[in-house]
Amino acid sequence: MNQKQRAKLRTERRESQRNRHLLKQQEMAEAQELEEAEEIPMEAETETPETLEKDYGEAAMMNPGPTSWEEMDSLKMAREQAEHVRHATWDTQDLVYNILGHPGMGPKEKADAMKKVADGFGARVSEMV
Repeated sequence: MNQKQRAKLRTERRESQRNRHLLKQQEMAEAQELEEAEEIPMEAETETPETLEKDYGEAAMMNPGPTSWEEMDSLKMAREQAEHVRHATWDTQDLVYNILGHPGMGPKEKADAMKKVADGFGARVSEMV
């Protein structure tokens, strides 16, 4: 296998890995939405109560979503920030994978290279947050 074929294979693996991550996150988000939509409050199994008290505790804990432009902008920025961190995480995984599979690097060189990648990841994520 020549160098071009290896590079193409690595690129395909990265894209496949990213697609799997995105699909998994979408599935988790959809499942969570379904769970929230399917939640049915259980009725008390008592005889007719003498007095009814309203309990807003659970409803107060739910986040109904943004109700102003400022909240909407803030939510969008948080989502974008999370996406950038996810991409930096995937890039870090790719770099470590490439380092570990590099035939021209010895164990000490690989360890040093991975430390640099980790430091770079920390710096990038710190800038994003």
